[in-house]
Amino acid sequence: MFSVVRVAAVAAAVCCLVCTVGRVAAAEEQQRDPITLLLFSGIDLWRDGAFAHDGFVWIPAGSGHDGFVLKAMMTDGIYRYSAGALNYAQVTGWMAGGAVMPGMHFKRGGVSIAVYAGVDMQVHHLSQYDPGNSLQGQFVGARAALDLWAEPTPQTMVMASGTMTTIGGAYAARIAAGWRVFDRFYLGPEVVAFGGPEYRQLRLGAHVTGLKAYLFDWRFEWHGGVGYAFDDDDRDGAYGRLGVLVRH
Repeated sequence: MFSVVRVAAVAAAVCCLVCTVGRVAAAEEQQRDPITLLLFSGIDLWRDGAFAHDGFVWIPAGSGHDGFVLKAMMTDGIYRYSAGALNYAQVTGWMAGGAVMPGMHFKRGGVSIAVYAGVDMQVHHLSQYDPGNSLQGQFVGARAALDLWAEPTPQTMVMASGTMTTIGGAYAARIAAGWRVFDRFYLGPEVVAFGGPEYRQLRLGAHVTGLKAYLFDWRFEWHGGVGYAFDDDDRDGAYGRLGVLVRH
């Protein structure tokens, strides 16, 4: 059975995870040109949900130095699930949420690590009342996150990210490796796992990270991924995501 707890809260965690990927993907260029503000936006799609996110990361000391960081983001989207308490009728839900997470950033050579913890807020509405789901209405909880970026060689990258929230007990984790292609972007495999107390999904796919574009004085970095998702509700299917990062 899909439940709102298992789908919507977990999807919010995935959106929070995905939005951090572009931030760490610019590590090489950050070494040459430290930045203090990152703006990000993106979408995440799969057969039972569509979510979008926007936000920023503020790095007062600059990306090349250790110190305080602040991440803030907003997420909204729609999802569907089969409600066991309603004879497995299809229920459509809508959610919106936001998180504000202060943290610390550490940089050692080609390795960058950031840890965050803060407040998570979510609002959920359903197309019909489902007595089997507790995640309906407004919620305030805590969220923690971690990002790691490393460059073992000048032509390779490895990254790992994780996040979890007390709302619905949701968590998400992603690991990816990449090889520089045409000296323009990284290409490689990615694995994403997310879930909660009653639901788990595994994604296997490929990603493109750090594809740069310029518009006047604005610097954009695109990242995306496609692949196949497997879950324990036997609703396997393709997924896709696309995001952009603006650095200043």
